Amino acid sequence: MVITLLALLAGPGMRAVPAPAAVPFASDDPMPGLPATIDQAPLLPDTLRVGMYLTQLDGIDLHNASFNAQLYLWTLWPGDEAENPSDDLTVLNSIFNADLDRFERLSRERIGSRIWSLYTVHGRFVHRWRLDSYPFDSHLLNLQVGYANPLRRSPALEVDTANSGVSPTLYLYGWQLGESGISLNRLQTLSNLGDPRLEVGSPGRAEAVTSTLEISRRASLYLVPDFLGYMLAIGLCVLALVIHRTRDDLILAAVVSAAGNYVFLAGILPVDAMAGFIGQLQLVILVGILYVIGADEIIDHQMEGWPRRWRSLLQSAVLPSYLLLTMSAIYALIPRGVVSG
Repeated sequence: MVITLLALLAGPGMRAVPAPAAVPFASDDPMPGLPATIDQAPLLPDTLRVGMYLTQLDGIDLHNASFNAQLYLWTLWPGDEAENPSDDLTVLNSIFNADLDRFERLSRERIGSRIWSLYTVHGRFVHRWRLDSYPFDSHLLNLQVGYANPLRRSPALEVDTANSGVSPTLYLYGWQLGESGISLNRLQTLSNLGDPRLEVGSPGRAEAVTSTLEISRRASLYLVPDFLGYMLAIGLCVLALVIHRTRDDLILAAVVSAAGNYVFLAGILPVDAMAGFIGQLQLVILVGILYVIGADEIIDHQMEGWPRRWRSLLQSAVLPSYLLLTMSAIYALIPRGVVSG
């Protein structure tokens, strides 16, 4: 019953690394058979257009607040090659790892009056996982790209919304992928970083292009393996109300089962996850065990002078009332529609 109910409700950044050898500009017709340019949205002078296309996502690490991602990043620059700021871009929320990080330029071509640069990016990115609703949690993953210098304000950045997105083949086991998007944000540094041209205490401001992807945990895949002890505790309480001669042993087993499940979850999840849904569920299970002990004890010993018919009626009501109260409390605890960024 419990399974059915829950299942139904269920560092420094990486910088762009130029290609080992200089890539010569192609002619106005870079590829035979292709037009030199295709009409696109106007690009203002001194503006760098940035787009991202996410191709891979894995390595979810709850304890170290990170995940792995691979994507293509491209820029479109309307000015001269000498002033092209594309190689000054960096992933702002990456964790430096020399064995994992990759920010490599794949191509650079002049197409008409614009310079198009294409990069491949692979690395480990920071995300503060909020697990108070585990295993019903949803998260908004962010990949932020901007200038390596946090005080740099020009050239201005612009978002290529038309071509950015997520690969339809991207798959993350145990998670459901939701809406994706890309936007231009302004980041603030609460310091002038010692720049003598800025007033003391004045914040630094910079632009960043942020690609987002919502992911939601498939709760049904985690309920049985991660919450089996709690389900067993409820089942043992039911048996304790049915089989009176072994009631004490069954209740003791229910307590051990619930406590063991809590210890198991504490070992695989960060400590902040234990204060949310899991902690509340633990409390519901323990209160339910106390209800079983108290109700049975009162009816058997404290109401001995009552008519047998009344006692039998009350005793028969303990089991359905226990199940109704426990299932209702669990249902009320299940979070709905919560997405953490």
